[in-house]
Amino acid sequence: MTSSPGFRTEERRCCWANRSIVLLLSTLLSAVVNSASGQDPSANFGAPAVWRELEDEILRHVNEIRRQPAVFAERFLVPLKAARQRVPESAAEPFEAYKLILNPGHRHDYLWISERRDDRQDEELSLALIDETINALRETRPLPAWTRNDVLDRAARFFSHDFLSGGKERPDHVDRFGRRPGQRIATFGATRRGLDEWKRICDQMNDRRQIVLRIYRDEETFFRVEYPTPNRCRYYSVPEHLGQFVMDHGHEATLPVLDRPGFECAVSVEPSTRRIASGETSIEYPLPLPVLGENVVWGKWSREWAARGLVCWWLIDPGIPDRGHRKLLLDPDYRFVGVGCAWSPEIGWVATLDCATDPLEPHEPVASKNQESPAPRPKSVR
Repeated sequence: MTSSPGFRTEERRCCWANRSIVLLLSTLLSAVVNSASGQDPSANFGAPAVWRELEDEILRHVNEIRRQPAVFAERFLVPLKAARQRVPESAAEPFEAYKLILNPGHRHDYLWISERRDDRQDEELSLALIDETINALRETRPLPAWTRNDVLDRAARFFSHDFLSGGKERPDHVDRFGRRPGQRIATFGATRRGLDEWKRICDQMNDRRQIVLRIYRDEETFFRVEYPTPNRCRYYSVPEHLGQFVMDHGHEATLPVLDRPGFECAVSVEPSTRRIASGETSIEYPLPLPVLGENVVWGKWSREWAARGLVCWWLIDPGIPDRGHRKLLLDPDYRFVGVGCAWSPEIGWVATLDCATDPLEPHEPVASKNQESPAPRPKSVR
């Protein structure tokens, strides 16, 4: 049946009216859910801009700790200890934990501090842990602030988002592909030395994209040898699995100039994927990485107190015997850092902190003299 223009207009009004009712109900329901969870109903925690703001706040808190550790202890941790709450309140009941309340107005804004002894939560140890953290900061000399690094940022963001899908059930610091931090960070970048080394290999390929790798071993360390001129050699330490690959697939030889026993192996090179192959076997050419460290934490803090909660949790480090998270924050050797945050209603905030002793640079297309055009940039898993 054909409808008149007037009918179509009324139908459209009806449609918008129904949509408005649905939207209103949805908004009210969302407000109820957010109120029950203690979250700010006006905040869009799923927005990347919010995650980036939180990353900046986390780094600001960490650098405050590094620049003035004693001041941070007096300003933030001492008041938290003074206002601690025993759980349960009655001393006649078995101790469970101390709650350090960050914000009384939000039911998730607290730190749950609990240490175990003889398979039970121990009140004395838990209180001692708070004191230990305060004293550790008082005794730590001021440290240089960390410099943010784009490669480490990307690696940290990847892991925080990856953690949202089953991270709590996996081994610590292992992503969905089974990679630990070093292997994972290596997919995003490497040191300038490592990138230059790979470029030299690509420059030395013949027309069939082949090169001879030469390796020798000095005690437990493998070295790769290259010859810029017939009478000159250079050598670089390389990871064990690269040296073992050359030994397993090559043959023994006396290395020129060095005049010492080693191994030679002719390999095919794929610049775009950074893989070397001998016959049917291949490995990704390992680029040297600096010393790396990683902290990860998650919780349902409010947006306002999330950065403080995440960082203070790393500082106090309850349940971690060696206080490894705190040691990383106060390590004088780390100089570069990446921060990555994500959020989900089920887990709350996830923050990853990736640190390195040296700066990392992103993988770049390699333009070798044996290639007509630069190799495509390797794809990072996002």
